[in-house]
Amino acid sequence: MTTFADPAQIVDRKSPGKLDDWIGFVVAGASIVTFVSVALGVDLVFNQIDRAVDRGWVPYGLTFIAAFCVLAAWLPPARFSRSLRGAVLLPAIHCLIVALAWPAWHGLARFINDPSTATELATQFPVAPAAAATIGGFIVFACAVARRRSGEWLHGFIMLALTELLLLGLWLPISCSIWPGGAGEWWTPAEPLLVDVTGRVALSAVPPTVIALAFTAFALRRPAKLLELRRLFGMLALALLVVAFAFRADASAREMVLYSNLMPMLLTAMIVAIAALLIFGVALGVRASRAQRRFTRNKRSDGVIVVDGDEPAAGFEITSWLRGPRIVQRPFAVCIAGATIPVRGAHLVATLPPATSQLRTGESYAVLRPGDRVMIAGHNDASGDPFRTSAAPIANQLFVAPADRASTGFAHVALAMWRPCVAYLLIVVAVALPALAALAAT
Repeated sequence: MTTFADPAQIVDRKSPGKLDDWIGFVVAGASIVTFVSVALGVDLVFNQIDRAVDRGWVPYGLTFIAAFCVLAAWLPPARFSRSLRGAVLLPAIHCLIVALAWPAWHGLARFINDPSTATELATQFPVAPAAAATIGGFIVFACAVARRRSGEWLHGFIMLALTELLLLGLWLPISCSIWPGGAGEWWTPAEPLLVDVTGRVALSAVPPTVIALAFTAFALRRPAKLLELRRLFGMLALALLVVAFAFRADASAREMVLYSNLMPMLLTAMIVAIAALLIFGVALGVRASRAQRRFTRNKRSDGVIVVDGDEPAAGFEITSWLRGPRIVQRPFAVCIAGATIPVRGAHLVATLPPATSQLRTGESYAVLRPGDRVMIAGHNDASGDPFRTSAAPIANQLFVAPADRASTGFAHVALAMWRPCVAYLLIVVAVALPALAALAAT
């Protein structure tokens, strides 16, 4: 059952369009971590390259680009909150940094000082083809699970990509401990660091992918059950994080170097997650613009939602941080010029209200209530049939919008994207914690 939040209570929480303080700290922390990771990561990685090799602009250029992009996401005035804009833009910044860094590493990796520590899995992993194949497969799966529910495949794609990134990132240190590939702590010519590449990739990728697919199918088919079990899923994810942290902190030298050689797989999952967020944002903007055009091209009529109780007629529901808001709608009727037209499953043409930024998981915000004035489009008047003469409209492919509807834009897309973007930032931090545990233990 949908729980609609009290608008007065929402306003008491924060101003519309503002985010909770803890979210601002998360986004600010992720921005700092982004810059520090690029600055330290570039230095750490490219110091492994023979100093006689010209590194070009990359070592200092990437750091400058990261700093500029992070500042550009925060400093300009924002319509809503800077943290909301930063959360939406940080995944795109990560995408830009990866797009610049990986080709540079791919070209310079052959000049690494100690070739025994870098296998072909780390230096020649086909990141772009693997990411493209994964994106295509995830989209096909999301479309199959979502069936014909409009736009749900987009949300399923995001959920699957983010879940895969989290599970793969936490499973990698565990898999390295389960199968280190040798009896000793170190690697030798007799026991090289990596022998069975196919088996290693399968052990690393198959278990988290299967669980991610199952979770996404469950979340799309049973959204109400997902809300009931969200605490359980959160506790399981936290337990997995603790186990990964413990395995990584106690890892041997072989396990740590093996883990570093599997980073391209994690990088691929990160690219897929970023691509899912970007595709969602672009598709959401295109769908909203197309719905607006179709709405304006059709004959439109003013009406009033028939008062048939206190329950809202349509709104937006927050079922998870791993996806955008979900449209909820019940059957209702609209009175137009003395006639009544039933509405069931109509296309809702409405922007996300800024107050939705204050919704808690499981809450919904009503955009259409009984007694509200609305505009409908896509209906025809009955005429020309002696057995069916009526002044009432006939529903064809209905569009319904609030009478005071506003045009969609970046604000609508940002309000839909910021929760999955914050979830992505939290997942990236969670995945990085096991690596930090290994550094602290050495």
